[in-house]
Amino acid sequence: MKIKKEKLKEIILEELEEVCGAQMHMHSPCADDHEASMAKSDLRRLHEYSLEVDHMIHDGDELEGWVQSKITKAADYIASVKHYLEYNLSKGHE
Repeated sequence: MKIKKEKLKEIILEELEEVCGAQMHMHSPCADDHEASMAKSDLRRLHEYSLEVDHMIHDGDELEGWVQSKITKAADYIASVKHYLEYNLSKGHE
């Protein structure tokens, strides 16, 4: 199954918004020149929040199902982006 870039961004932003509780915005097509910098900004925030959540959760903690589900989805989505970019880089695409 192939997902278009814009749809993948929309899915990731929706999940990050739910996980992080932050309001994130899709960029208009005329703002494409800032896509990479905005994505990097979002990734830095994701990294920061991930570290904070990691320190809040201790081995043996009981997490509610929805919490574990959101963490799993966020990890799956970011892994999908990573593998997509790795594949494109290996094929010489940007």
